[in-house]
Amino acid sequence: DARANGFDALNLLTTPGVTTVEVTEAEEPHALHLVHLATTQQPTSPSRTRLVVGPGVILSVTETFESVTGESVTGESVTGESVTGQSVTDQSVTGAGLTIPATSLRVGARARVEHVRVVSVGRGGAHVGSTSIVAHEGARIRSGALQLGPGPVRHSVAADLVGDDAAVELRGLSLPGAGGHHDTDVSVRHLAAAGTSRQHFVGVVPDRARVSFGGHVVVAAGTTGTDADQQSRNLLLGPTARADARPWLEICSDDVRCTHGAAVGRLDDDGLFYLRTRGIGVREARAMLLRAFVATVLDELAEPGATADWLTIRATDAIDELLRSPTTRPDQGAATR
Repeated sequence: DARANGFDALNLLTTPGVTTVEVTEAEEPHALHLVHLATTQQPTSPSRTRLVVGPGVILSVTETFESVTGESVTGESVTGESVTGQSVTDQSVTGAGLTIPATSLRVGARARVEHVRVVSVGRGGAHVGSTSIVAHEGARIRSGALQLGPGPVRHSVAADLVGDDAAVELRGLSLPGAGGHHDTDVSVRHLAAAGTSRQHFVGVVPDRARVSFGGHVVVAAGTTGTDADQQSRNLLLGPTARADARPWLEICSDDVRCTHGAAVGRLDDDGLFYLRTRGIGVREARAMLLRAFVATVLDELAEPGATADWLTIRATDAIDELLRSPTTRPDQGAATR
């Protein structure tokens, strides 16, 4: 694929094998939770996952990327708890290293897939992941990402609508810590008739942090009835916060409906004033406005239920931690756009 990059090549060279999950039965909905856990100090932590969804199948997939690592400044062992409750010990852990996972989704005709990935990267670690999607006739795919932490995070999404009447919804919320950098790169190719794609990516950027979004929609020649929308919205919380948005439409057919938009702004002064006149403190007022800002995209990441509730808790905790940071003062103004 011409959209592949050097990290994809590194993943292929360093991954010992591929984890393949095939779901071919359509009698009842299926659910799957994949936990990618880095437990050792290695230059890279690669993983490669292939999900094959048969025609008519309903599947819910959650991927979480965590690391059981920490710092040991005295040379003593560092112990964490794994997902099984067993102890994991490393004598000289200094960070999580580079995690380079790759996930592919092959979705059959009229199948319905909900895919959510949650990435949490602390200082000393980096995450460069990719998700590729192939949607066949009548397939419905919703793929969302929640990105947390100050560590650099990059997520590349490549979606191909190869069957008529296929639909793909791509969502993302980035909440980097101070000094963090989260980057999202999206490429959607409409290769068949009556395809629908939606992109909605949101970032909340504290001081000294950066969020980047690059979105590319290609409508191939000879296709008809394409409907594509692309949106990027970012909120800056400090004078050194930065957000970049690069929407891009490449249309090679006449029968299309394609829209895109990007917005970068600050917390609403009128909203803050209104809440403060009701006796609400500055910090809590800011928190309420931030939660309202991210609520729309959070509602789109997953269907109502346990997964959606868990994502809301993770995002709310990240916002509260961000507001407690010494680099984010309660009365701090917004960055220059």
